[in-house]
Amino acid sequence: MRSLFHSLLILLFAANLFSQTPEPTPTPTPADDEDIVKISTTLIQVDATVTDKRGRIVSDLKAEDFEVFENGEKQEITNFSFISVVKDLNQKTKKKTDRGRTVPVPYPAAVMTGQIRRTIALVVDDLTLSSGSMAAVRKGLRKFVNEKMLPGDFVAIIKTGGGSGALQQFTSDKDKLNSVIDQLRWNPGGLGGVGTFEPIGGLIEHNIPGREDVISKMFLSVKNIIRSMKSVPGRKSLMLLSDGFSLTVSPSLELETDLRNEDDSTTTRELSIAKELVKLANRSSVVIYTMDARGVQYTGITAADNTLAIPNRRGRPAALNPRFRSTIRNRQAILDRNRAGLKFVAEETGGFSIQNNNDISNGIEKVVQDQSYYLIAYEPGEESFDPETRRFNKLQIKVKRKGLKVRYRSGFFGISESDENKTALNNGESEIVAAIKLPYARNDIDLNLNALFAIDSLAKISVRSFLHIDANDLKFVDEPGEKKVANIEILSVSFDASGAIEDQFSKSHKIIVSPAKYQEIKRDGLIYFFVFPIEKGGGREMRVALRDQVSGKTGTASRFIKIPMPNEKRLALSGIVVENLTLAEWKARQSENTQPANESTPLLDNALRRFQSGSVLTYGFEAYHVKTDKEDKSQLFSRTKLFRNGEVIYEGKDAPVALENKSAEISSALGALNLPAEFTPGSYVLQIIVTDKLAKRKYRTATQFVQFEIVKQKSRLIKSGGSKVEF
Repeated sequence: MRSLFHSLLILLFAANLFSQTPEPTPTPTPADDEDIVKISTTLIQVDATVTDKRGRIVSDLKAEDFEVFENGEKQEITNFSFISVVKDLNQKTKKKTDRGRTVPVPYPAAVMTGQIRRTIALVVDDLTLSSGSMAAVRKGLRKFVNEKMLPGDFVAIIKTGGGSGALQQFTSDKDKLNSVIDQLRWNPGGLGGVGTFEPIGGLIEHNIPGREDVISKMFLSVKNIIRSMKSVPGRKSLMLLSDGFSLTVSPSLELETDLRNEDDSTTTRELSIAKELVKLANRSSVVIYTMDARGVQYTGITAADNTLAIPNRRGRPAALNPRFRSTIRNRQAILDRNRAGLKFVAEETGGFSIQNNNDISNGIEKVVQDQSYYLIAYEPGEESFDPETRRFNKLQIKVKRKGLKVRYRSGFFGISESDENKTALNNGESEIVAAIKLPYARNDIDLNLNALFAIDSLAKISVRSFLHIDANDLKFVDEPGEKKVANIEILSVSFDASGAIEDQFSKSHKIIVSPAKYQEIKRDGLIYFFVFPIEKGGGREMRVALRDQVSGKTGTASRFIKIPMPNEKRLALSGIVVENLTLAEWKARQSENTQPANESTPLLDNALRRFQSGSVLTYGFEAYHVKTDKEDKSQLFSRTKLFRNGEVIYEGKDAPVALENKSAEISSALGALNLPAEFTPGSYVLQIIVTDKLAKRKYRTATQFVQFEIVKQKSRLIKSGGSKVEF
């Protein structure tokens, strides 16, 4: 059985090492019409959040408890509903330590369709954050992701100053989010200095030329993120973590009145861009929340201030010097103006701004809990969409019950969604490029992607990807000679840990099959294989988009993997290669050198990881940098755990690992796990924990996971094994 399984590994990868990674990011459930904020010539549907004096969501109101005004005129409410995304906020997300070992516990297998309830983009404004604020943001984000993020949360972490930008996809994968957090760094090219304020008499002046250009770039980045979120179903939230920005107006000015006139000649450049941001967010059903990452700030004298640098007359104390006192007052004014900018963009889109709060993770949690809302609809008059003016229509929503606060969008511009969509078409960007930029997966064509890394003896890394395509979603046409033909285009992009594009390819293929082969691929699907070279270890995201050139349908899939650093010389594991066998097949392989009946079966097993209850799951992995004693013997032990819904349902005992094909750097190991017939269908996680007792205690343990699905009966795909078609 062992030599056979090694043949299987060679067949699959033609390389020494392999890696399995977490489930692809799921597709959000398309929301019903009543869950989507709409602006059309026949219906205005807006969202409103109502809270009590303690900031808690109020959910028992009725339509008659509200009054809606458009440009001061009361409107008749025609549709009304309350959308609740209440979760068990007391759910504990921390896992108990496993017998004192520092072995990571796998995250929930996957957020399934229909389970996504909260979608939020956490935008890190590295164009304004100081060095100290960035450190606080990293700490707060990590605490939120690891301790407070719940199953069903769909999150993206994005920088304004570069990196992934609008290409970042939403995910429930905490491993992927932590990899993004690890890459967050202070941006010396932004407006943020080392500290919140420039020290008095400092030797280095952090005075960035073109301040307006930096602010404009920040707003442009946020607008691009909102555009990418527009197609995400339902109500979305964006939280901007920033040191603030000045709109060059007095903090006490009622800014919302300026939005009534798009052509206000007195509006500053920054305020004009902010208004456009508000307009886009309201059109896209995105609620913006902001948080001043500086927290509580002291504007007085600090140790960094050089009071001797200010001329002092007649021995007067520096604190009494008018220039010194003016500097302190300016600090408070700067703080107020920057916070006014944060407050403006939040309140105009129905959100709120968090200020004077030093706990970043607590602020994020407040935002994700603020997701339940009322949907209120009315029929607009003709003047709301007057093509001559396309004016801004101011909304006002009042709640009759005393003691409550209502938050809502400030208004909308007189352009219907259908008209706006027309202007968005034919923007020069191909459909497949647009699809791969989407912050969520599209499933018009059902795709399953698995990416496995391989490291050769020269420490060169490559990622080998297996893409399963459901041929039932492709449009085949008849051609002469009784041939069936489909035309597809594929775009694949590899992103490094910082979110930058590392590699990509784009190809078109013409699939020509006979009638018999056509029936086979309709039944079994297609498997597409490609390879990307990788320069170094770390987090990687592989993303694929496929478009049917005849029907215009598009599907996307993504996979995040973590690759060990080859030169660290510490114990590490490859991903887990799997194959599903019946009990009879597995027993036969113990005594006979039985070859696989169908070459494509192991390809499909590793692409889909969909196995039948009552069968045997065989697995293999590679161990790197295993220590040996003077007799060239190792002391490697492994233990398996099986998880369902985050809970351990099976745990094996530590057992010696029999290594095969040993070399100086690479050894392989095999195993098998029985999947009882009584196992409930659904998603599972298999964890392999390996301990090298000859290694230093700090580096002696490594672990790897593989996620898979159990079904009661083998599907048509599993049963026949899939088809590998040459294009």
